[in-house]
Amino acid sequence: MPKSTQLAPLFGIQVVDFKNDGNLDIVGVGNDYSPDPLTSQQDACIGVVMEGDGKNNFTSALLERTGFLVRGDAKAFATITTVENNIVYLITQN
Repeated sequence: MPKSTQLAPLFGIQVVDFKNDGNLDIVGVGNDYSPDPLTSQQDACIGVVMEGDGKNNFTSALLERTGFLVRGDAKAFATITTVENNIVYLITQN
């Protein structure tokens, strides 16, 4: 897995065509703010996009390229397709 996916725990992951190029991408959110005296909070994740090439190869994409930014203690991630065929991303914060 790319280093960007190992900085903090991922909790919400979706496989979607994020780039709208016909190839599936992996998009995730995470972090863990629960109290743990040994590790403290884990908050290095600001959202992850791994772009797929259609051949089961994925590369980590930078925030500047994707615009996908989710700060905080994100726990779940879902997508909804509207009647106009737009995709809406729903992300919960703990």
